Formats: sequence, C-alpha cells, structure tokens
Amino acid sequence: MRTYSLLKRPSLRFSALTLCAGAMLFGSNYSLRAQTLARPGWQGSGMMSEAWWRNAVMYRVDVRGFQDSDGDGVGDLKGVASRMNYLQSLGVDAIVLDKLGDGNGFDDVVSAAAPVQIRVLVVVDGGGNVAPNTDDAVVGQARMWLTRGAAGVLLRSARPANDVAGLLHRLRGVTDGFPGSRVLLAATGTNPAPSTIHAIDLDQVPVVTRMRGGSVPTGAQLTQVPLELTNATAKTIRAALNGVNAAPTGTALFLAEQLFSTKELLAQANVAALDGRRRAFAMVLLASRGAASVRYGQEIGMLPVESGDSAEVMQWTPANVTQAPKPVEEAKPAPVVDNTPAQVDKDGFATFKPYVPPPKAAPVVKNADGEVVPAPLVVDPNTLPGFTSGKLLQAAPADATTLNVAKEEGDTESLLQLYRRLIQLHHDNPTLRNGAELLLDYDDLGAVVWVRQPAKDSRSTAIIAVCNLSGAPLKLSLNEELTRQHIKTGTLRNLLSATATAESVQSTDNLSLPPYGVFLGELYH
Repeated sequence: MRTYSLLKRPSLRFSALTLCAGAMLFGSNYSLRAQTLARPGWQGSGMMSEAWWRNAVMYRVDVRGFQDSDGDGVGDLKGVASRMNYLQSLGVDAIVLDKLGDGNGFDDVVSAAAPVQIRVLVVVDGGGNVAPNTDDAVVGQARMWLTRGAAGVLLRSARPANDVAGLLHRLRGVTDGFPGSRVLLAATGTNPAPSTIHAIDLDQVPVVTRMRGGSVPTGAQLTQVPLELTNATAKTIRAALNGVNAAPTGTALFLAEQLFSTKELLAQANVAALDGRRRAFAMVLLASRGAASVRYGQEIGMLPVESGDSAEVMQWTPANVTQAPKPVEEAKPAPVVDNTPAQVDKDGFATFKPYVPPPKAAPVVKNADGEVVPAPLVVDPNTLPGFTSGKLLQAAPADATTLNVAKEEGDTESLLQLYRRLIQLHHDNPTLRNGAELLLDYDDLGAVVWVRQPAKDSRSTAIIAVCNLSGAPLKLSLNEELTRQHIKTGTLRNLLSATATAESVQSTDNLSLPPYGVFLGELYH
C-alpha cells in the first residue's frame, strides 16, 4: 500500500505592508499590486534571510489549456484565476503563465493569487532572432507585465545561452528596478552545463557597492536544467544531478522535466515503466537541491502534446465538461408517521395503517486505528467543474478516465497525492530545503540513490532517497557506501514510500523497494 499522506502546509497570514517608495515610483494602482509581492511573512519580502525563489516550486501553465471561463473551448486568464484554490492545495509557490494573449484577466489572476500567497510570473519569448529590435520588444513586454504586478519573468529562447547573455543582462536590470523581490528566470534552447553557469547572488552584493559603480550581478537568478524523461536511466539521472551539484557555490538552478518523444513513452515496450518513471521524476525534482518547475498536468500524469501550435487540455474530470446545474425541485413534505395505537372496530379488526420504514442508519466507517470517521461523500466526478462549460475542441485522451484531478483527489496512491506530499516535504523539511546532496552509484541495479545531509549547525538528520527504475524488486545494502562517505548507518524512518505504512521503518543495511517504487527515509540511530 502506498502512503502519500497529505498534510496541509501551514499558511502564514499577514497584513499588507504599505510601500511608500513603490507608490512614488509607480503610482497608487501599480504599488497596490506590488505590495502583494512584499508582505512581511513572504519569503523574499526583504524581511526573510533567504530569497523566496531559491527553493520555490513553480507551476508552468499554458493559459490556452488550463481552464476555460467563457465556454468557447479555449482556456483564458479568468479561468486560471478560478482554479487558484487547486494551486494552493498543491502547495506551489508561483505560477508561470505562458500564451497570455492580450492579457485580459491578468488582474484577476494577481488578485486571486495574492491571498493564497502564490506569485504570478510571465513567460517572455526571446525567439531565435538576434536582432536588437527583437530584444527591445522582449524588454518592453517584461516591463509591462512587471508594472501590472507580475512577480518576475521567464525568458524562453531557442537561442543558445551565450547569445542571450546581453538580453538577460538588460532584463535583470528591469526586474531589479521593481520592488518586491522580482525574479528573472532563463530557459534557453541549449542550456549550458551547470558547472559553467556563473554564480549570481544579488543578496551578497552590498547596495552601496552597486550605487558606486561596483560589480553588478547580471543574468538570470534561476537557470533551468532540463531532466529528460523519454530515455531516462539511473545513469543519466545521476549524471544530471551530479552536474547540478557541481555548479559554482551560490548558483541558483531549477529542474524541469523534459520530454523528447511522447510517442516513444507510450510505446508498448515502455508503458509498464511509465508510471514508475513519473513517480521517480517527481522524487528527483522535489527531493533534490534547489528550485523545481512542474508543467501543468504533470502532477496527474498528463503528457504534453508535441505540437507547439496547440495545448493539451488540463483533465479536471473524466468528461472534462462542466454540466449545467439541474433545476432545484420543490422539497416534498416528509411523510407523517402515525404513532397512535390502532383502533379496533366492532368486528375486532384493526384499522388499516400504512407501513413507514424506519430511516436508514448512516454507514459506519472506521480508520486504520479502529476509530469511527465520517463516511466519504460519493460524488459523480462528471458533476464537478471540468475544463469548459461549452464544447471541447479536441478529443479527450485515451487515459482520461483514470488520469484526471477528480479521480486522483480521492485516491491516496495517486500521482497527484505523491506530488502534494513531496511539495510539502520540499518546503517544510529543513534537510530537503537546504541540505547538501550526495549521489551514490547503483546504476547497474537501475536505482537512483542520493543522500541529503543537513547543515552542521542543524538538529535535523540525513535523508536518503531511492528510486527503483527497474521492473524487478530492489534490495539494497547501503552500509558499505555510506561508511565510505563518512555517513552513519542505521534505521530509516519512512517519510514517503510506495509500500510501507507511515509508522514503518527500513534499514540502511536492508532496503527493499517494489518494481518502480520510490522511498524517502529519515536516518536515525
């Protein structure tokens, strides 16, 4: 039994901080939106020691495919705003909006995101043209979205990283000029090796130094490192994570799942391994160092379309069409129960009284500890809001009946629940949030194994992550390798597992996983 128990992230609510400087710079309308980015309790507000984006979980949305608000079959920004409760329940820190069109509804998204402490970022397209006027247009777009309240921009470009260095420098100057810890992200066509990315850390450069013409950080604060899923093996994943760990100190990177061929993943030879790969990649993204980016629908197992001209539609329910509300029928009066004794007529026969059955008792449901809990509501998933109230413009995928939010919400073993639990651990566990990372070589067994080690001054303990990418059960003894790396061995308390209960433990000397299983355990002695 998989146990992806869901515990809600503690929500910090604070009053808004009035930014007088923002009001003077941008006027009252703009500063009010900027205030939502700099509340006292928010990471990166200027009142916390760590920038909010360093370990952020970002959720990338192609607006056309996420939620349709007006029934025309195409997603829109008002639809994104209407799904903010779902994004909050997932636990993401920011949404990254792509294909915004004319921006109608952007203010609705910002207004809906602020109360649930989700930042809104926007994709600007650097294209493949190196002409200066193209860069001017990109800079203008970025400035416009930041002025409207975006918390940052992501430059997406097919151009090599070196070719867009000048553009990134200009964009960084724009984002740094806005209040509220705005951020610049980069996802270029040929990303450089992590070890060659220069360290960029605005927090370590004194303001006075910048004002006197000293060195100024340039480029993106976060650079994307793609992890390829189609032909992934334990060796390729370990090599990618080792590359991230070899990046210069202070460099901030974010991992993103990348697919070269959806058709290849769905080939008959790969179908059996696909669910395991999805779960392993969730672990790699969210239990390793740094920030992470999740594509919309990735958390329920959706695969993207291979054409850039269309967007996959987020599968909210099996049918994905919002049903029109049924007319409310008038409530019928409850039958009157006559409890008076039956009257006997002169011939000795009782007067006829109709039989009224007693009310049915509610079903008794008990949890694993034998405690009585409320019976779950049985809801037809197709009566929940789907993608559109109109007509779907594309056929539903073949796996729509199983890979949809309504189905996975109620399944404790679902991929959605795995993502929720991992995102929670990514934020709340100090070792996963800030610990060092060490990859162990078990490539020949088809296993990706890494250790997250806490800071020396931390009271936290080491965490071991294991992903079995093979179709066979996995048994490991980690003791020899851990001892070689000067890491203590012992018992592993289960934080997340595909097989164990929340109370169960495993040992570093005898670790077992089922085919395509994942395990995250906290080491104690």
